[in-house]
Amino acid sequence: MTLPELNAMPRYRAEEEFLKCCGSKAWARGMARRRPFSSLNRLLKAAGEIWWLLDPADWMEAFRAHPPIGERKAVMQTAQPAWSSEELPAMNHAPVAAASALPEQELRVAAQEQERITQLRLGKLVAP
Repeated sequence: MTLPELNAMPRYRAEEEFLKCCGSKAWARGMARRRPFSSLNRLLKAAGEIWWLLDPADWMEAFRAHPPIGERKAVMQTAQPAWSSEELPAMNHAPVAAASALPEQELRVAAQEQERITQLRLGKLVAP
């Protein structure tokens, strides 16, 4: 699809196309409302701006739309839930502030990776 085609389609269709790039409905709605885009660079810039204005719950929605990288179902089905706590024993005794800072940092890293994936997918969605 071309950028002019994306700009011209009805909002609901544009949202569907954007959801192919990122699983956050709030992000897709924001992108559809931000149209028309004058260039691919403007599209990518808007994608990042909208992404970083979202709530963590919206990021989580986007993360859930993707299968975990490198997941192997056979390994996941045989893993014991207790293994995780055995592998990170220090976290069981870490102060609450330290433990919560770690998930917050991991969330931001995951959000940065999701933004990169979305940028790549947008480049594929819109043909030059």
